[in-house]
Amino acid sequence: MKKKVLSFLWLIPFILGIIIGVIGIGKLRKAQDMYVPEMGESGWFEASEKQSKATVGAVMMMAGGFGFLTIFGSIATFGVVKTVNSKQFQSMRQLEASLDNLDEDDNKENNILDKLSNLAKQKDEPLFCEYCGAMLKKDSNTCDACGARYKK
Repeated sequence: MKKKVLSFLWLIPFILGIIIGVIGIGKLRKAQDMYVPEMGESGWFEASEKQSKATVGAVMMMAGGFGFLTIFGSIATFGVVKTVNSKQFQSMRQLEASLDNLDEDDNKENNILDKLSNLAKQKDEPLFCEYCGAMLKKDSNTCDACGARYKK
C-alpha cells in the first residue's frame, strides 16, 4: 500500500467506533422508552428484566464503540501504520528480502560463507598467459614475457 493510504488507515476503527456508539445511543433510548408495568402489576418482573438487559447491551455497545474502537483502535492502528512506514522497518524488510533471495540462490552452494569465500578466491587468483604461462599483471593488457595480448 502507498504511504498516503496507510496514513489514513486509523480512520477505519475511528469511524466504526462512532457508528457503533451512535447505534448504542439509539438502543439506549429505545430501552428507556420501553413500557414497564408498575411494580405490583403482572408482567412487571419480565418487562423490567428485558429493559435492564437492553440497557446493559446498549451501554456496552456505546462503551465498545466510543471507548474501545474509537480511541484504542485508532491509536493502535496509528501506531502500527507509523511503524510500518518508518525507515527502519522498510530497511529491515529490504534486508529480509535480500536474505530470502540469497537462500533461494543457495541451491548450488551449502551456505553463504562458501559463496563469499569462492568470490574472494576468484578475485585473488593470479592470471597466467595462455601462450607462455607467465604470471600476468592485473594492470596490463599484454604479457611481459612474450608480448601476447589478453582480455580481462
